[in-house]
Amino acid sequence: MGRPDTLGADLYHNRRFPRIGNGQNETVTDSEMSEHPCCAIIEHMVHFSKITRNICLSIYLPETTMPMIVAMAGQIERDLEAWTQKLPEAIRPMGPSTQVPSLRGVRDVQWVKRQRLVLNLRYHNLRILLFGSFLLRSTAQERATMSDTKTGIQKCLESAKETIETIYQTYQHSDYFRTWFYNTTYTVFAASIILLYMTQEAVESEIQPLLRLVDMAIEILMIMDECVVALQAAKLLQGAREKATQKSPPQTVSAANPGTSWPDGIVHLNHYWGPLNLLDGDLDQSLDMSLIDFNAASLFMSMPH
Repeated sequence: MGRPDTLGADLYHNRRFPRIGNGQNETVTDSEMSEHPCCAIIEHMVHFSKITRNICLSIYLPETTMPMIVAMAGQIERDLEAWTQKLPEAIRPMGPSTQVPSLRGVRDVQWVKRQRLVLNLRYHNLRILLFGSFLLRSTAQERATMSDTKTGIQKCLESAKETIETIYQTYQHSDYFRTWFYNTTYTVFAASIILLYMTQEAVESEIQPLLRLVDMAIEILMIMDECVVALQAAKLLQGAREKATQKSPPQTVSAANPGTSWPDGIVHLNHYWGPLNLLDGDLDQSLDMSLIDFNAASLFMSMPH
């Protein structure tokens, strides 16, 4: 999970959220303490952080059964979708790419486009975290007998695909975005989930499209050559890609100890998830990746048993 929760306990929040103003008949003092309706974001992002914390505390930290994880994930997904509906429409995250493309918003001002882009990435990052638990925790038998598990895994893959394609397409025409190093976090997280799926669930017809997404992720990281962490992440993904494409039968996660049955290349990435804080936290640019022992126990999956 990376760094500790930066939201803190609710009891420490003793300041009211900014009011959402209407821009009319407001004094100077009122104006300073209010947000415009089209860009009111502070309260929304606090609620988003609470959803993130709920995923960690409800799904990843306790030792629980797969049916309970599925039930909790369903409730959290409803909370997440309710959160998106409360956002100002202009910056609301976009739906899956299966929807009919729309030019709505092309005339929006730049800050609106950028806010919508960032919220879209954070939304899909949280969906990967939420439904990635199905891929990390479930056994082959549970996936065969529980249809909701397979559905959740597909939602996870959908968001991973959306993440990589969104960043890749934005890099093609927005120079500023190639210097936003949070993209390392989102890209590695999405590509790692795809690689894990390839070793466990993917059928032959899915392999090439999935490999194309991984190649796009590597290309994203390589173009960020000012960021040492991004370049090291690209090397890790390349190594994991080579492992995943070796001809071997798909491997499933052991219910007793999920972290012991992963292919070597995936285990390396599994350890890498911790330092990168894939829960949308600050990326430590001083991280010396050469000092990390990739043979050490996985940080991400070191749950109490």
